Amino acid sequence: MKNKVLIAALCSLLFIAGCSSKENAKAPENPKPEVTNSNAESTDPDFKLLKDKVAEQKIKIESLEELNLEYKAYIEKVVGMLDESQLMELSKSGIYSLKVNGKDVPKDGLVEVSDKTIDIIITENIEDLTYLPPSVPQHILLGNYQYHIKIKGYENLEPMTTDGTVVTSAQYSFWEDSKIDELIVEITNDLREILKLDTNTIKIIRN
Repeated sequence: MKNKVLIAALCSLLFIAGCSSKENAKAPENPKPEVTNSNAESTDPDFKLLKDKVAEQKIKIESLEELNLEYKAYIEKVVGMLDESQLMELSKSGIYSLKVNGKDVPKDGLVEVSDKTIDIIITENIEDLTYLPPSVPQHILLGNYQYHIKIKGYENLEPMTTDGTVVTSAQYSFWEDSKIDELIVEITNDLREILKLDTNTIKIIRN
């Protein structure tokens, strides 16, 4: 029980650290206003406001960088307390998601939709792995993860894919004119275990 709580807490820390990194990436890196006439601009209220904004952004960036380093140091300390099986469990947390029209598939696999289109999206996000030590086995990744789901009757349907540095996804879309009222999606045991679902069969019903 204690180990499960520790892993859950560490998952939360990884999420927070990831959010901190995203905020840091969004902030402009030391933006500098153009200075053409220091005497005139020193009395210009707009110029002074811009300088204040630049100083504020610089402080925010430095604060986020410092906070991110603190999270990383603490995560490394906690990770050192886990054994290999716990590291494996931690590494699987949050890497894969399976959504239908933007919502996670429930444990029982039954999904009801009322939208005109049905979008099935499987995503792989390896960002959190960067916070874990190199000793964590990389074979937890599913490889061609999009092939871990099969849509009955549409086995040869190729997904639309997006490729990013740490996040990739595969999307299967069924439009209103397809006149589909029900879809059956089969997933592999590996994916089911990672997603913590109770079934390998996902049933999507259009209301």
